[in-house]
Amino acid sequence: MATISKRAVFALAALTIGSFSLAACSSSAPSGEGSDSGDSGSGSAPAEPESYTVLSTDELGAVLEGAGLTLLPQDQVEQAAGAATSGYDSVEPAECAPLFEQTSLLTDGASVAMGTQDESMVLAGAFSYPDSSTIDSMFEVYSPEAIAACPEYTATLDGQTATGTVETVDVTIPGADSVIAINESASVSGMDVSTSRVIASKDGVLVNATAMSGDADAATALVTELVAALP
Repeated sequence: MATISKRAVFALAALTIGSFSLAACSSSAPSGEGSDSGDSGSGSAPAEPESYTVLSTDELGAVLEGAGLTLLPQDQVEQAAGAATSGYDSVEPAECAPLFEQTSLLTDGASVAMGTQDESMVLAGAFSYPDSSTIDSMFEVYSPEAIAACPEYTATLDGQTATGTVETVDVTIPGADSVIAINESASVSGMDVSTSRVIASKDGVLVNATAMSGDADAATALVTELVAALP
């Protein structure tokens, strides 16, 4: 079983938009604040989230292992996925700030497993939720419109400054309910990193793959395999 290296944690936390665990989203935003629904401004109440049967950690782990991933220690995974912090010290321009907010993805009743493919420098995760609220929030925060509003950013964290560019790309994942793919190039203290992340959901399960090599095809192929393998 692999361990989470400091380099991987730093790279994903400081060079890839959002938190180590996948993304910047929250399933528990206070009602009435911000834009919690795609129907904001219409005067209608947000739709009730759809309910799902939660897959166990073992079931999620089996899906990842079946795709050739080496599982990460569960205690480290749950600590990273459950972390809720104030996010980065500063983010500019302001339009980029929502993409960098860090909130827990391990919500009540959810399960998670994560794994790596060292040879291809890919980190992947699978989350299973009792309802669609966290997933809905994920795809709202990471909408093409939100990414388009933040083509370039500067973010600081613990004295380190990251600058980078980000864009969405068109990806099709057969069988997925929702898909988004993000390419990012960033630099921190002279270290340049290009990452490609593909995120997909199916029946209450969120899967993603982040290729630290910037290999979008590798991330897409892995997520396609993971979605197809979901029970």
